[in-house]
Amino acid sequence: RIMVMGVLQIGTEIAPCTEPVGIVLSDRYHAPNAPDARLLEVMPGGRLDIHGAPRSNSWLHLAANAPAGASTIRLESPVDWRVRDRIVIASTDFDLDQAEERTILSVSPDRTRLTLDRPLDYLHWGSVETLGVDERAEVALINRNVKISGSGAGGGHLRFMSAGATSRIRMSWAELEGLGAPGQLGQYPVHFHHFGDGTGSYVDSVSVHHSSNRAFVLHATNNVLVQDCLAYETLGHAYFIEDGTERNNRLEGNLGLSTRRPALNQQILASDATPATFWLAATGNALIGNVAGGSEGHGFWYQIGQVSSL
Repeated sequence: RIMVMGVLQIGTEIAPCTEPVGIVLSDRYHAPNAPDARLLEVMPGGRLDIHGAPRSNSWLHLAANAPAGASTIRLESPVDWRVRDRIVIASTDFDLDQAEERTILSVSPDRTRLTLDRPLDYLHWGSVETLGVDERAEVALINRNVKISGSGAGGGHLRFMSAGATSRIRMSWAELEGLGAPGQLGQYPVHFHHFGDGTGSYVDSVSVHHSSNRAFVLHATNNVLVQDCLAYETLGHAYFIEDGTERNNRLEGNLGLSTRRPALNQQILASDATPATFWLAATGNALIGNVAGGSEGHGFWYQIGQVSSL
């Protein structure tokens, strides 16, 4: 368990961390099912600054159709993505299982064409229809140089607490893999928990993937920015504004792919049986330019009028 009562810093906004950094949340010193095992928690008054190396894009679109069997894809604009970076190409079919994860083998001189480690299994649409319908597949960068991961089947979680708006959370260009405790209330990869006024706090270009319990959760939290993030292969509602009290949060330019239904005994809410990539119990929050690209339930779901006690 990591408890932040002062400051935990990996890079800064002005000078991001450019070296590989890894944190593994394990239960080495706790019983496996202890509620404080595999936890990074910012206590009231604490500050978290985690800033990985910025990249040109967290995600963007294809610029041309990528047929089944293709080993190269063309992107809508140049990227600084590199050999051995991992990407996911969204499904453009009704079948969310057609999202495909690949590793980059080479990048063209103009930085718009990527050669993949193996051919695509499915067609991914990459052009705008004549009537203006944009069905282009999203392509997202999965990996980051700063990575927090969980050990074992129980995952791990990040929880941010505050009191009197004294805590501050600033995260950018970090990767969170294998977090989220299955079926456990409050144990999510990114969790602002009764944070109150989060002015100045943000989560920017963070990749949450292969989570066993949600992705980004705002609970009794106001004035937080979540932008340009990725939630990929997650169980239950992914971007989750929880109980109806949240106000003035801004979710902008985020992407959600492959939102999965938890097993029956791991569904925290009844609505997790048909999970939504973006689930909101509150109006008064801004959603701008977000994309839901494949769910076993819904893309966007507003559950208005019921205040939860979770």
